[in-house]
Amino acid sequence: MKKFLFLLSFILLVFASCAAKTSVKTSIIVDVIPENQIDTSSLFSLYKNIFKIQQTFKLQNFQENTILFILEANNNAWLNQIFYQKLKVFSINGNTKDTIGFTFSENEIKCAVPSKNCKISVEYYFQPDYLIYGETPMQVPLTRVSSTWHSWYFITQNIEFEKIQINMPSDKNKSIITSLPQITQKDNKLYLDCKKITYYGVTFLIVESEYYQKFNIKIDNNIFNIYAFKGVEITSDSTSLSTMYPPKDTIFDVSKFKNYLLPISNIERIFNKKIAIDIVDCDYSMTDCVVGQGYTVNKNNGFVVMDTSFWKISEGIHEIIHLYNNIMPDKNDLSFYFFNESMTEFLCSYFYYSTDSQRDSVFNYKNTYYNEHQKNTESIFKVAKNEPVVYNDDTTKYIGGTYGIVYQKTPYKLYQLAKNVGEEKFMGILQKFYHNVKKKHKCSFVDFEKIMKQNGVTNAQWNDFIKDL
Repeated sequence: MKKFLFLLSFILLVFASCAAKTSVKTSIIVDVIPENQIDTSSLFSLYKNIFKIQQTFKLQNFQENTILFILEANNNAWLNQIFYQKLKVFSINGNTKDTIGFTFSENEIKCAVPSKNCKISVEYYFQPDYLIYGETPMQVPLTRVSSTWHSWYFITQNIEFEKIQINMPSDKNKSIITSLPQITQKDNKLYLDCKKITYYGVTFLIVESEYYQKFNIKIDNNIFNIYAFKGVEITSDSTSLSTMYPPKDTIFDVSKFKNYLLPISNIERIFNKKIAIDIVDCDYSMTDCVVGQGYTVNKNNGFVVMDTSFWKISEGIHEIIHLYNNIMPDKNDLSFYFFNESMTEFLCSYFYYSTDSQRDSVFNYKNTYYNEHQKNTESIFKVAKNEPVVYNDDTTKYIGGTYGIVYQKTPYKLYQLAKNVGEEKFMGILQKFYHNVKKKHKCSFVDFEKIMKQNGVTNAQWNDFIKDL
């Protein structure tokens, strides 16, 4: 009897092991097609480039009769025919391609699965949806393809990325910046490291060089490669985007950019990191707000894309700090936004403003504004999703949502803790904390409290900080 039960258990274990081998692997090939090579009779584009996407899915031991290919972010599904043009789905068998019937609605493609082990290819021409929100000239010098903003590829359950290949045109005036490390580049074919994909997905920028003045700035041990946007002229020549919006003849004073970046010396000391950073700016005016985001490529480099106005306000430093402050708790951890956004905003405001009176004024304003306008979210540890811009009806945006607790109250509380402990002492403790984060490659609020108290923060000071946070 025991022998029979052992044999039965072994058979069930083998069966379970075989069933667990179900997998879906995907490869993506992107062809960057310049506007002068676009067939305007069959393709519609408001950018200087359009992107031909071929995404292949390899299904192994797939048990369902149908499959869903999902767009994680697509806020304007009613315009899918513009963003995903000429979309087709094929079954691939060797060199043979057979068309598969499908439905494409809202955020998903649904199609039949030819067999348990098969290849399915989804092919289309993609362009981003910034054209809905932004000014038309923005679409000329810089094309930003960002999966966190608007999905440009599809996923499905338990998907694994095998290859991402970007084929660039033979054009010295075009530069590409990617959020994944570039493994190899050969004959204008660029291969990205798929193992480095995070929850931020895959973003890449196509920069039109004639619209930018490029220069390098060194701050301590950090190198900044600046792509400074020259601006555009507006003409009556509508032959192409290049003739309608040619670049201005602008020459920048490099020293102004260097002075702006000087606070990064303090950030480097806090995080003990040497980073090479690309910064690309443009007129990213979108309805009633401006846009910026920092992307970590690997531990030693990253890039920031931001509105040109950020060079005159603290928001540019905020985005740069994200590249240093990039070891985070899990996205579902209740302290994620404390470290990711509130700590980043505290450090930004603290070091961007260099005098005590300026800092007091900025942080007190944050607290006052929060108390008067933004008390709808009471705790930073209850923020499940950061939504600083929300709608109060179908058309009107306003700054609300989680903005107050994330960017105002919590940074103010950190500032008050620093003043209570002693600012120099607090920054030293913070440096020890991030040394520990770097060493363990782990960031947690438990460690934050422990290191604070181990280095002289009293229970009374800590309780005053954590109260109402």
